Amino acid sequence: MIFDLVRDFADVLAVMPGEHPRCRILKLLDEAVRRDAHFINRHPTTLFQCLWNSCWWYDCPEAASHYVLPAERLASGPLPWEAAGRPLSTLLEQWRGNKKSSEAGFPWLRSLRPPPLHLGTAQKLVIRGHSAYVNSVCFSPDGQRLASASDDLRVWDASSGAEQLRLQGHTSQVTSVCFSPDGQRLASASWDKTVRVWDACSGTEVLQLRGHTNSVYSVCFSPDGRRLASASWDKTVRVWDACSGTEVLQLRGHTKNVNCVCFSTDGQRLASASVDKTV
Repeated sequence: MIFDLVRDFADVLAVMPGEHPRCRILKLLDEAVRRDAHFINRHPTTLFQCLWNSCWWYDCPEAASHYVLPAERLASGPLPWEAAGRPLSTLLEQWRGNKKSSEAGFPWLRSLRPPPLHLGTAQKLVIRGHSAYVNSVCFSPDGQRLASASDDLRVWDASSGAEQLRLQGHTSQVTSVCFSPDGQRLASASWDKTVRVWDACSGTEVLQLRGHTNSVYSVCFSPDGRRLASASWDKTVRVWDACSGTEVLQLRGHTKNVNCVCFSTDGQRLASASVDKTV
């Protein structure tokens, strides 16, 4: 239920006035839950422990000796442990006392150091789940979903971080992922030398584009969604019909691996980047 909790936080913050005395604390708790949501989802009993490690260390007096802050941060106003109002760490200490009295023997571990990245930064969500390094990420056009490429393809709720789809079919690392302009399809490129097109709602594979003779490292939809361009380590850029999967163009010129390809906003030009140091 952790992702339901994340959505509840979002719903409350959407209607809570910014000047509400508890808005600041609620935003910090929301950030802390989002940071560890996937770990808590797998280990639900760690909710309090995760909140302690993120929230107590945010503004407890002990935090002052652990962070080396840049001069511009020091000049921007009171630090968290110096700010007026009820400290977040005090709320966590109260929760700990309540937990101890209501659940005898509750296992509690106190981290002796704060997390490397404290609360209150620009980071708003951490999504975990892939078992290998992540090569590519892309927002859907409406901003509601995220697609990520690793040893498989996954689609996530961009607000809560909940996994929505897991797309499997590539036989090697997936290097690039791209939503179609209407958000209905996903294109992916892989070390397995293929480009694949998927239904972004069901996860069904729609097309499998073959022709490259080496790993494919980038894929991109044209602005009108009718074409796909792919860049490969076979030194070529290829353009495909996004509906039929037919190869339309094969562009040669680079002398080494092509790592990236991108359509112009009017769809009339393609740009490519290569290990040969040219664009």
